[in-house]
Amino acid sequence: MPEAIYFLIASVVFFVIFGYFVPVGLWITAQFSDVSISIWELVFMRIRKSPLTDIVNSMITCQKAGVKISLAELETYSLASGDVKELTKALITVKQSNLNITHDELKAAGLAGKNLMSFINERKSDLESGLGDTKRELCRKIFEDLSESQINELSIFVTKL
Repeated sequence: MPEAIYFLIASVVFFVIFGYFVPVGLWITAQFSDVSISIWELVFMRIRKSPLTDIVNSMITCQKAGVKISLAELETYSLASGDVKELTKALITVKQSNLNITHDELKAAGLAGKNLMSFINERKSDLESGLGDTKRELCRKIFEDLSESQINELSIFVTKL
């Protein structure tokens, strides 16, 4: 009789630990939403203490909106203290607005502490006024003419401002 109780207790402990590390419900949600995430990816994300629900929901939202972004990109952004939900909204806005802003630009702006929607609106207004292309062209011409040491000096000067 005591062996049956030990077995029952061990089974309950196993299922509690299994249920914590293996988010089966989240995996099923992802599968029904046509987002290919393996159960092992979710387990390793749990071990890395990534916000599983935010990342999987963002993957589902991006998939439905036609935005291509990988699970690794979202998890890396999240682990770098980025707001995955805000990034998802920004990615969808960029896609719907047909703006020429890359995922990396958005992630860099978000990690720099900028509000991504404000960043997008600034870029949108720059493009509408024609300043965006002019600014890029001017920066490109300036950097073409500078040597490596001049670029380093310029970056040091700008950081001191």
